[in-house]
Amino acid sequence: MEEKTSESKINIEHIVAIKTVKNSGTIVVSVLLILLGIAAMAYEFAQSGAPELNIALLTGGIVLLILGVVLVATKSKKALYEITGSPVKVRTYYFNRSDLEQMRTLLEHSGFLLAKPIEFCSGGNIKMDVAASSDNRFAAVQIFEYVPFEYHAATKAYVYNDVQAGDFISYLGRCPKTN
Repeated sequence: MEEKTSESKINIEHIVAIKTVKNSGTIVVSVLLILLGIAAMAYEFAQSGAPELNIALLTGGIVLLILGVVLVATKSKKALYEITGSPVKVRTYYFNRSDLEQMRTLLEHSGFLLAKPIEFCSGGNIKMDVAASSDNRFAAVQIFEYVPFEYHAATKAYVYNDVQAGDFISYLGRCPKTN
């Protein structure tokens, strides 16, 4: 089985229209989980009750503490499209090398409405990283080609706004996905 790396992934922080902000909701939930975990463990140490209850409190406290730390470490920041404040998600699509020229031409000329959909697959030798806002008013895309042991940029990063972004995201929705 080939190992594929994504060394050259779109770095959305370097795209002007994207800003990374703290996810205050996740931080609050994480702090609450950590405090509940500490409180459960402290109560267990102060308690001299049934051993089953002590084990349950200690285990529950440790689980809550770990969950809070993992949550704050992985979800404490989110990317937003600056103009509308809409969240941005990055997705990766794979397709076959035979469709590379069609996608290059499509990205260059942005004729998404009339374009023939290509077929995405679960793994391919060409990958396309897409950062898109949930309001469909922003999209950034770059294609990478698999050369043994790593992906190399096959196109520049294209950035679409407003109507073009909506058309591109709509085009991606029309493309069939196979396993």
